[in-house]
Amino acid sequence: MNSINEASPSRTEQYVHALNQISDGVIIVLADYVAPKGPRVVFANRAAAEMIGYSLEQMSRKYLGDFYDPQQLRHLIDRLPAVAKQDRVFQMEREVVKSDGQHEPLRWTICASPGSVDARMHCFVMTMRPLVQPTSEAEKPAAQPLQGSQGHHMPGKSLASPDPREATDEASLEARSRVESLAELASGIAHDFKNHLQSVVSSLSVLRMRTLENSRERKLIDDSLDASTAAQELAQQILDFTKGRTPERKVVNLGTVAKNSGRLGTVGKQTRFDLVVDEGLWGAEVETGQINQVLHNLITNAVQAMDGRGHIQMMVKNALIQDSATLGLPPGPYVMVSIRDHGCGIPPETLRRIFQPFFTTKPTGSGVGLALCRAIIQRHGGTITVQSKVGVGTLFCVYFPACQFENPAVPEPELTSTPGKSEISRGRGKILVVDDDERVLESSKQMLEALGYEAILALDGQKAIETYRKHLNAGTPVRAVLLDMTLRGGLSGDDVCQHIRQTHQDARLIATSGWFDDDAGETLRRDGYRAVLAKPYPVERLSKVLNTALV
Repeated sequence: MNSINEASPSRTEQYVHALNQISDGVIIVLADYVAPKGPRVVFANRAAAEMIGYSLEQMSRKYLGDFYDPQQLRHLIDRLPAVAKQDRVFQMEREVVKSDGQHEPLRWTICASPGSVDARMHCFVMTMRPLVQPTSEAEKPAAQPLQGSQGHHMPGKSLASPDPREATDEASLEARSRVESLAELASGIAHDFKNHLQSVVSSLSVLRMRTLENSRERKLIDDSLDASTAAQELAQQILDFTKGRTPERKVVNLGTVAKNSGRLGTVGKQTRFDLVVDEGLWGAEVETGQINQVLHNLITNAVQAMDGRGHIQMMVKNALIQDSATLGLPPGPYVMVSIRDHGCGIPPETLRRIFQPFFTTKPTGSGVGLALCRAIIQRHGGTITVQSKVGVGTLFCVYFPACQFENPAVPEPELTSTPGKSEISRGRGKILVVDDDERVLESSKQMLEALGYEAILALDGQKAIETYRKHLNAGTPVRAVLLDMTLRGGLSGDDVCQHIRQTHQDARLIATSGWFDDDAGETLRRDGYRAVLAKPYPVERLSKVLNTALV
């Protein structure tokens, strides 16, 4: 791609003309991709456009995710950095999703164009051709070894037989393929889980609007919303893991994190929970979802040690460590979180092994909880200690490096999504909701009607376009569109966006998805979306986004 850009205009035309004469489809995509649609198409030859069913002009506005096998797109995106580092061609068999929604298996190759300095700015050249089975032995292609190392072989069936010298790697490649398939499955489960969670959060947040502020029902709903937030964070951790992405850390007040974890860990139990937080507590730079997981695990263990009753004491305070030999940590400022129960205690012979992976004394335990807690804490530069006495109780102390040492951390708002602290803005008019999940459509309708809007539902992209045009032509236009970006089959969310914009340039489109990355909002706004709603979202956030988009 770089060589084309650097050539003279006449030479560029020659290159384009030559690529348009070949029967293989050729596309060039830019690695600076938009989640969840993948890399942007910056060139496509005539054969590629014909295979997919679009015009060359339409292809210039497409993303790889608009036509590449949707089940394999994330798998490919995660491996683009490895492709960019190697001078080799990768091969695989994948389906293409044609403009009419039909799926056709194709033979694909992909390689990085040379000369890019920044990996995110790499261009990738992809070719495609139909799969044609040879009719005789004479027509079968000769076996050719794949070039380069097998260490970063792209997922999928290779079209060339492996070199005999590489046969010994077959077992490890098969094992790696199983791991990659498991990661892909986990990613899909996490995404679908967020969709299911959307229905739960929608119903709970609407019910919350209909209950009295200090009622028992309101507290039960708030506790359920807190649990939904924790479940959402867990699903996001799974997505982060399967994408190979390091979770974002930020400076937080661990007293707030501890309060939310303690409340969630003791909900529905006859356990008293007390929390003491140092005044002027220092901040700590952590990934809040993981730290919530650590504290929730420790609190759950404490509750179980007391059979759901008793008293848990939690303390969050500043700690100056002056001697590295004390805890095995470098001297300096730390934030210490302690959790004390008054349960059965842990025998000395067991206490020495509680952080070992797969060690458990519970009949149904997995033995990974405390081992995972310690791993997360150590990745944050901290440590965990434990003291216990049989018949008296157990004390866990967790240390995290402090930041903002000279200036106390400013208390933060609640980290949970419990509504009620932000005002709800009501409105009027028609809102079109486009989603391929009927439960999400119905729950979105409940929220919109609770806010005063009229909800119009569309289960696929074509229906959404027809509905939008119908109301526009009838003089009763839709005020905004809640558009799921990962519609299954047929038109994608981006396709729907383009068609609606062709009908009405000033259409207000709000992108929704359970796949969204942290940086998706800025990118999608550049593409013309008024706002972004990551699933699951409660009625309060929907209200705020609509209020902003309709201005």
